[in-house]
Amino acid sequence: MPELTSFSQFTKQSARLERAYEELKEQIAKLKTNLTSSRQTLEQIVTHMSDGLIFVTLEGVVSLFNGAAANLTGCTQDEVLGSPFWNCFSDELFGFSLREALHSHKPSRRMILTLSDEKQSRDLEVTFSSIPDKGVLLLLRDRTEIETLERSLRHDEKLRDLGEMAATLAHEIRNPLGGIEGFAALLKQDLRSPKQLRMIEAIQEGTKSVNRLVSQVLSYAHPLTLHFTPVDLVELLEQTVVLANQARFPCTFTTSLDSFPLSCDRNRLLCTFLSLIRNGIEAGSPQVTISLDKGGTVTIQDKGKGISPSLFEKIFTPFFTTKTKGTGLGLAEAKKVIEAHGGKLSITSQENKGTEVVIQWE
Repeated sequence: MPELTSFSQFTKQSARLERAYEELKEQIAKLKTNLTSSRQTLEQIVTHMSDGLIFVTLEGVVSLFNGAAANLTGCTQDEVLGSPFWNCFSDELFGFSLREALHSHKPSRRMILTLSDEKQSRDLEVTFSSIPDKGVLLLLRDRTEIETLERSLRHDEKLRDLGEMAATLAHEIRNPLGGIEGFAALLKQDLRSPKQLRMIEAIQEGTKSVNRLVSQVLSYAHPLTLHFTPVDLVELLEQTVVLANQARFPCTFTTSLDSFPLSCDRNRLLCTFLSLIRNGIEAGSPQVTISLDKGGTVTIQDKGKGISPSLFEKIFTPFFTTKTKGTGLGLAEAKKVIEAHGGKLSITSQENKGTEVVIQWE
């Protein structure tokens, strides 16, 4: 019967459409799941980016402001998100007018500037991109650490050249110095006058002093050879304090630790610690205090005359000294030794209040 055949065909087609519809629903559900997952992944990427990301709509509303942007600008996400940009920031915060940028569709460009507030100052690299009919995207990258590393690299290159020149001069000085010392010893054997003997002894003492300086210069110019052994830093600092007090450099040591294992060149570190203590005493401090925290950070503090801000940038420069009898190699050598151990030596100082040396191990 034709009616039954037509109905059967209709039923089959309906069933087929229903199956297709169910499959389509499953595919849409999968797409929704994938889209949600992709969106969450993108949000996590934006949230955990080390670079700051800001998007400002054509209306001037901040619709994207990640955690890194908050850290770099000093404003919280709650304060900024959903608010007009100018409620939180000045129009030319990033070196250009944002109002003009939103309406002029300027091409992408990159700028380097410094953002400062009461707490800190940061060097930023700002990349500006105009999104047609959408708004402006800003990418903020903190260049503070990069700038510090670049300055350190330039300083190290300068020191290397200075060290090579000093080593050459030291060799040239040492050759005639040996002759002077030898002839002075021979001349002393032939002299009997007390006055003349005192003059010869002064010459010998002078040559020894210059020879020590030449040895220090050559030692600084050459690469360090370290002999690493397992050492208890607590015990090493306790020994350092004993030797410092014996040398009439009053010093105390405090820590909550019983021990702190460290692989290092024991003698090199011991000499470095003693040199830093001596610096504090010679700066007029009645006593130097050393502390060791749970992370192994060593802090050496004095209450001496401190370092003038105008001289502070030169403190690690070889041969720079404010002492009448100093060689200017103490801090430069200390920094070299600590860095050769994979550590970091930093100094803060206030004039007429004192100096703090912090040594951290990586």
